[in-house]
Amino acid sequence: MISVIIPFFNSEKTLARAINSVLKNDFVSEILLINDGSSDESINIAMDFVNSYLNINLYHHPGMKNKGACASRNLGIMYSSCDWIQFLDSDDELLPFKLASQVPLINDDFCFIVGNSIFVDLKNRQKKIFYFKDPWVGLIKSRLGNTVANLWNKKFLLKVGGWDESLFSSQEYDLMFRLLKINSNIGYCMEFSSIIYKQVNSISTSIELKNIRIFNWIKLRNNIKTHLISINQFNFLRRYYFYSYIYKFHNINQLPYLNHNGIYYWWFYSFILFLKKNLFLILNSIVIKNK
Repeated sequence: MISVIIPFFNSEKTLARAINSVLKNDFVSEILLINDGSSDESINIAMDFVNSYLNINLYHHPGMKNKGACASRNLGIMYSSCDWIQFLDSDDELLPFKLASQVPLINDDFCFIVGNSIFVDLKNRQKKIFYFKDPWVGLIKSRLGNTVANLWNKKFLLKVGGWDESLFSSQEYDLMFRLLKINSNIGYCMEFSSIIYKQVNSISTSIELKNIRIFNWIKLRNNIKTHLISINQFNFLRRYYFYSYIYKFHNINQLPYLNHNGIYYWWFYSFILFLKKNLFLILNSIVIKNK
C-alpha cells in the first residue's frame, strides 16, 4: 500500500536505524533505497538489507553521481509502484505506529496528510513539533509537518513535477506550497510518529549555506503572500502570522526589513508573547506557593 523512499549519502552510521524503523511499520509494500553517490560503507549496509528482504531494492543515479536529496527522492518516485509515498531521510526514523496512524486517513482527494514529529537537537534534547491547522499559516510558520512526518499522494506529486532539485533548503515547504496551489485538500494526523535528528552538517547548521537558507525562506513566504493576495485569501490571521514571522526571521538573522506596514503585526505578536511568558511565570509561582 505504501512505497517508502530513503535517499542516503554517506550514511553508514544511521542508515540501518532508518531502514529498521520502516520494517517495524505495517502497510509497507516496498522500500526504495536511493544511493546519492555514497563513498562509505552505507552501500554495503543497503545491500545487506536488499539481500535479506524481497521488498527492499537499491537504486543509483547514472554514473553513481551525487545529485542531492531532491533528485534522489524524485528518482524514488519514478521507480515506486504505490499510490502513496512515505519519504524518510537516512538520519531520521519512523515510530512503529507511523503508517498505521495515517493510512486510515488516506483519501484520494488529499494531496498529502500532515503529521507531527519529535525533533532531537545536537544535545539529544527532544521537542515536539505541532502542525498548524490552517495550511497557509502552517506554511508561513513552518508548521505543516515535514518531509518525514507527512504522507504523500503520488498522483499529486507527479502533477507538480515532484521535488525542486535546485533547492538546498525549504524543500518540503516549496513542495507543499506548489501542491496546495493546485489542491488545498489535505488530511491531518495528530500523532507524533516520526523522529527528526538535527545533524552537524545539515543545511540548517552549515554556515556556508546560511545565506541560501535565508534567501529561500524569505522568497517562499513572499510567494505565499503573493498567491494568497491573488486568490483574495490573505485575511487578517494570515497577514498577522506572515508579518510577525517575517519580522521575527529578520530580527533573528540580523537583517533589515523595510516594509513598515507590517510592523504593527510584529508589535502585537511580541506583546502577545510577552503576556504569555509573564502569565506562565505568574501561574507557575502560584502553583509553587500552593505546594
